[in-house]
Order: sequence, then C-alpha cells, then structure tokens
Amino acid sequence: MLESVQLASSPAGSLARLLEARRVGLVRTRSAETALALGRALLDAGLEAIEVSFVTPDAAHVIAALVAEGRGIVGAGTVIDAERARAASSAGAAFLVSPGQPAGMVERAHEAGATAILGGLTPTEILSALAMGADVVKVFPIRAVGGPSYLRDVLAPMPDTRFLVSGGVTLANHREYLAAGASLCTLGSGLVPENLLIAGDWPAVTAHVRAALAAS
Repeated sequence: MLESVQLASSPAGSLARLLEARRVGLVRTRSAETALALGRALLDAGLEAIEVSFVTPDAAHVIAALVAEGRGIVGAGTVIDAERARAASSAGAAFLVSPGQPAGMVERAHEAGATAILGGLTPTEILSALAMGADVVKVFPIRAVGGPSYLRDVLAPMPDTRFLVSGGVTLANHREYLAAGASLCTLGSGLVPENLLIAGDWPAVTAHVRAALAAS
C-alpha cells in the first residue's frame, strides 16, 4: 500500500506552477517500468510537467516514484472515479486530470494541495465542471470538434476559463492552441516515435524530445 506523500504546495501554488509550464507530456504505457523510464526521459528532455495516465498499470506507484525524485511537475491522468482520485492524491500528484466529472475529485485534489482538472466538451459540460470547482477544464478530443477555432468559440462567452486541450495536440501545432487561448496543452502519442518506445532507447527519446522542443 502506498504511503501518503505530503504536498508542500497549496492548490493555488500548484496551479500557478502548472500554468507556467504550459506543455504537459503524456505518459501512457503498457507497463509501469516503461512509464517510469518514459517519464524520466521526458523530464530530462526539458518538459516541466508530465501526466501519468491511470491506463498505465500501477500508475500510482509510477507517480509516487517520480514525485520522490523531485523533478518537474508530476500529475495523474484518466482519473475517472473516487478510487483513482484517492490513489493519485496519496501518490503525491500535483494535478489530477479527468476526461469527465467524477464526484468528489475536486475536493480530494484540493485537500491534497493539487490542481483539479475536469473534462468538459460542450458549453453546458464546461459550465458544469466550473460549478463543481474545477481549476481548469479539459477539452477532449479538441481536434475532433474543430481545433483552435472551437476553442476560440467557447472562450468568447467565458473568457476567464482556463482550458487544457488534448487529443491531436502536438509540438507542431500546440502554439496554435495557445494563441487561441488555451492555458495548457497535453502532448500525447505523437510526442515520442513508437520505434524508440519499443526499443526502450531512453537516451534517444530524450534527445528526440529535446530537439523537438527546441524547434517548436
């Protein structure tokens, strides 16, 4: 059983750090060992924030291990129920991300000093997430609903809303989303070539991502 990791920051402090990072690298793999190595490689490459998805086996242990190393901002993704929210908070995640709006997640995150990010695709869902206390609203899948133009449209009547965009967001196009008003961008499957992941060539992963970040 994971020991609870005490977070030193408040929800406001956690959010401020995350908003400064702007870009979040997604860690979603088929094994905890690979996830841990990938998380380290992304941080070594210069990404300031990473999100470990609970689709990954033993995700809470991966989060706890990366948090214990004290590098970067480590959060939890695919938090779809109270059990995952508890596990993420106990592991020391600095932010919790859900594609939906699970009951109690915001409260659990804030109690642990973490940022709460709830999902909302339509204006009604976005307003619901804000009413539940979300610090940021995740719009997923953003590419499928119009990309940057959709984000501009939903921001027009709610300009103070902080959005994290995900789904088809890459280093090549993420600045379009930032220019459209996104506060955060999740960089997903296209961030690391599949052949490097399969080979487990972590120095090459770090070099590839570092070069891509420099060019973006």
